Amino acid sequence: MKLEPVDPVLPQALEHYHALLQGPYLDSTVAAVAAVTDRQSQPGSEKNICHVLRPRFITQAQERAVNDAALAVFSALKQLQARLLADDALLAALPVDPAYLDLIRHTATMPTGVMGRIDAFAGMGGDVSFMEFNPNPGGAFYFDMIAEAFEQAPIMQAFRQRYPFESYRLSARMPAALGASYTRHGGQGVPRIALVFGDGAADAGAPASHHFEQSLEGQRLVGMLTRLGMPPVIASPADFAYTERTGLTARGNAVDAVFVENWRAWLGLPASHPLFVAVRERKAWLMNSVADKVLLGNKAMFALLSDADYASFLPPALRAAVDRHVPWTRLFQPSMTDFHGRRVDLLPTVAADKDRFVLKPADGWGGAQVVLGSDCSDAQWHAAMEAATRQTFVVQEKIAAAPESFPLLEQGALVLHDHFVDLNPYLWSDSTPYGMGARASRIAVTNFKQGASLLPVFVLR
Repeated sequence: MKLEPVDPVLPQALEHYHALLQGPYLDSTVAAVAAVTDRQSQPGSEKNICHVLRPRFITQAQERAVNDAALAVFSALKQLQARLLADDALLAALPVDPAYLDLIRHTATMPTGVMGRIDAFAGMGGDVSFMEFNPNPGGAFYFDMIAEAFEQAPIMQAFRQRYPFESYRLSARMPAALGASYTRHGGQGVPRIALVFGDGAADAGAPASHHFEQSLEGQRLVGMLTRLGMPPVIASPADFAYTERTGLTARGNAVDAVFVENWRAWLGLPASHPLFVAVRERKAWLMNSVADKVLLGNKAMFALLSDADYASFLPPALRAAVDRHVPWTRLFQPSMTDFHGRRVDLLPTVAADKDRFVLKPADGWGGAQVVLGSDCSDAQWHAAMEAATRQTFVVQEKIAAAPESFPLLEQGALVLHDHFVDLNPYLWSDSTPYGMGARASRIAVTNFKQGASLLPVFVLR
């Protein structure tokens, strides 16, 4: 399952694209990318979502290989999740806030999923390595916007004459995935949806955080659901009520499907909260479950997966896929552990070979607090290790990612710069792969919140 192509079509296609860009198509391509960025210039939304001048191209063989690997790793994650939910003693090996465990119990441990995304790098040898799973990914509408902008640009019309390609429309997959998940969990007819954006509000009368709701992506989600005949109710935790006669309501409207952007606002709420009762009684369905957020979205799951002491239950094929596609990962705490066949003391091993490791918050997002040993002095690395021992971190073996050159405009001149670029396949209704997004960055942390450029992925046919 190597990402690198066997035939030379990809480097030839890149050379052709860059030649076109250096010809008559530069100004129109810059304008197309700028138009996407300008559409974000509204209060509360992100800007500069794309600042390089081409998509990421992959071949059909690469697409198949990445999707096959993603499905295998996701299947291993789901099997591990099921074992954790069935075994409290095993669950204790995962560092989870007890308040979140209460939420899992309140919602009947229901693992669900309309969509998820598993993030990967391609190593220097071509193998794809998955770093984390996001059970509640944003970006689908943004990737679609950028793909549309590139696809309509004159350069892509000229490029297509020699290299036919297809692009993804991630948001177009949402309705079918939503309907499949809703039906699978007992829903009938058209879902009646409530959306809880931002941090919500635990106190009656307090306004919910509307950052996502007011962003272009949030507006597109609401608009899409409305056009499909499922106009959502925008609610906070205090807006829900439940009786056997009326079922679950949000702000007085009957609902039976609920999306929660951030479960943190629900911590500490009692098991008798109307939403929890409705879910346990199978009168409502969570479009993104607590169990998925707390377990699948925790990077410590990759620590358990990559440790044979915890993952030996996996069937041989999945075990082989994990060994190949999940980097060595451990909870960052004093311990003796296996490191590629050697029994080692974890903290001294990580301290002595900083260029080989990355520290990450187990439950972090947006690339915050991620520290690469290769970017640190010895003193900085030891300080980062000390800080990590006071929190819940994982240490992961750094993926030697293959850099890729992308064109961009600097001071009016077209230049090519090497970027770290990831490749992140989407999974729908738990297990159906469709579509990918990518992020390119001059630094090794390829996260949009850290300044990375979002990229559409085009598949050469």
